[in-house]
Amino acid sequence: MAKEATKPERQRAISLTAYLQRFIPYWGHPGWLEAARWRQFVRNQPIAIICRETLVENLLSMDWKISAKESEDDSKKTKDDAEWYTDMFMKLEDDFDNYLELICQDLLDLPFGAAVEIFREDDDPEGNVLWAEHIDAATLYPTLNYDYPVLQKVPEIISKTVTFPRHAVERVYMTPRPEIKRKGWGMAPPEKIYLAIEMLYRGDKYYANLLLDTPEAGILDLGDMKKESAEEWISSMKDLFQGIDGMKVPVLYEHRTPAKWIPLNRPPIDMLYDKTTLKYAQITAAGYGMRLSDIGMSEVGGEKTLAGVIRGERQTKRSGFALVRSKTENHFNALLPDNLKWTWEDTDEESQMARGRALQTVGMALTQLTSGEQPILSGEEARQELIATGLLSIEIDAKEMPEEKEQPGQPFPFGSSQQDGPMAGSPDGKGKPSNQQGGKLPSQGGRG
Repeated sequence: MAKEATKPERQRAISLTAYLQRFIPYWGHPGWLEAARWRQFVRNQPIAIICRETLVENLLSMDWKISAKESEDDSKKTKDDAEWYTDMFMKLEDDFDNYLELICQDLLDLPFGAAVEIFREDDDPEGNVLWAEHIDAATLYPTLNYDYPVLQKVPEIISKTVTFPRHAVERVYMTPRPEIKRKGWGMAPPEKIYLAIEMLYRGDKYYANLLLDTPEAGILDLGDMKKESAEEWISSMKDLFQGIDGMKVPVLYEHRTPAKWIPLNRPPIDMLYDKTTLKYAQITAAGYGMRLSDIGMSEVGGEKTLAGVIRGERQTKRSGFALVRSKTENHFNALLPDNLKWTWEDTDEESQMARGRALQTVGMALTQLTSGEQPILSGEEARQELIATGLLSIEIDAKEMPEEKEQPGQPFPFGSSQQDGPMAGSPDGKGKPSNQQGGKLPSQGGRG
């Protein structure tokens, strides 16, 4: 019978001896994750979801219009094109709201951003857009090829890949990465504030585990009880909690100092769990260009006052909301022909009032600068300055001045400005005061 093969005792190769290996969770930015992981990462944190949905809801609450790019273009073709594209946008993904939500979810979640497939007339690169359909951005990758910029690969269908020509795809993404290895990729808000969202998730999970710890892990200090008595008490406790009898009352005896429970973990109150969580929640909201007050949560600091809330709302309009609004507006304009433009209509009353006051102030200032014997600005220069302020919602030519119309002279409101001149109060207009005291000031008993 042959002997069993055994390992030789002598070995020249170096090997490591068996040892206990400890795996410590990595605490830092992951650098790169699959799109499905990013989506799950956002879903694990409700505050990130609420921030994203608030930005989308603000866009959905706004009106939009498609109009001629040049204000003087009032041709029938341009009007028909604007009407046709308005109807097309309303039907994208069965409803424009669905289309906008799909675009914004990928834009605010994934490093690739969002993309749609474009159907052009006769598949011609110069043809007009006939339709657009959202593509799952988790299956898309940048190719860095100008003519074919986007590649699609579905994990479940490994035998087929699709490359989109430039005229057949439209992509929008946030914060392009500067690294040469990440060229073509972007950085969505969850990637920017990864550690803050991770801290919120770990904190929520830790607090939930505390609620599930029953009984709580710790040490029971029995004080001056003797060892034999303590062991008997532990044994009786085990017997007591066995069975189905509902009357279970453990009793301590033979001791003078009170027993004390020493928990192995720290309670949330001692860790200032609420303040710590609020800090990371503020960082998460700031990553989306928002404040906690924008999503209905209370702030700590100056935003408890009305002035602080107003200041915070204005900051949000200039940061997170303005960025998403600009990205989507550029995306929609890329789908339109050259003679049309897409614009969001800002119907906010506070913004309109502020714009009206600014326009009135600028108008009064320009009037003073262009009047007098030696005006500082000419009429054309004042017109150019008014256009440069950006307060006008229409486009006007800076060099084309309007025709001056002769203004009718205004009569003297209280009769004649001179003693012997015509009097506004005379019925016959010949400068003679009537017997109704016309020509006298009201303070003198006349009627003006």
